[in-house]
Amino acid sequence: MKQDTDKTLLRRTSILLQLQAAYPAALPLETVMRGLKLSSVPHEEITENTLNIDIAYLEEKGYLSSERSDICAAHARVKIRAKGLDHLETSGF
Repeated sequence: MKQDTDKTLLRRTSILLQLQAAYPAALPLETVMRGLKLSSVPHEEITENTLNIDIAYLEEKGYLSSERSDICAAHARVKIRAKGLDHLETSGF
């Protein structure tokens, strides 16, 4: 159970760090997925479903915001919010 929690925390922190690096721009979900695959997150832990769950969780916490394209709702972009930046800073990032 602890190991699963650690993996989830690693994935979510990696998402926030990518968004921090791109700030103030928003990133497409495809870019975030590619970034996770290049990070130290185990590849078997990265699926479209886990990404969507992590994005929804981080959005509910107020750490990021997501927006759908007016042209195509399938194309979502995510952006770190001030609360997410503050969270990373207080966590030592």
